[in-house]
Amino acid sequence: MHEVPVEGVSFVTNQRGRRIAVQLDLEKHGELWEEIYLSLLAEKRLKEPSVSYSSARKRIARKRKPTR
Repeated sequence: MHEVPVEGVSFVTNQRGRRIAVQLDLEKHGELWEEIYLSLLAEKRLKEPSVSYSSARKRIARKRKPTR
């Protein structure tokens, strides 16, 4: 399979020539990177325990109360 190079995309390879990372030109692909990054964050957060809306509201309200 022959790959067509994409401008602003470079692969980092290890000593065996295997791709281990990618570099994106953020001026060209900044919006794409934002989408990739947000997707990774969302995937990570799927593994976190959920918090009910009422619990979150109570926690926020406690933080807002001024301490004397």
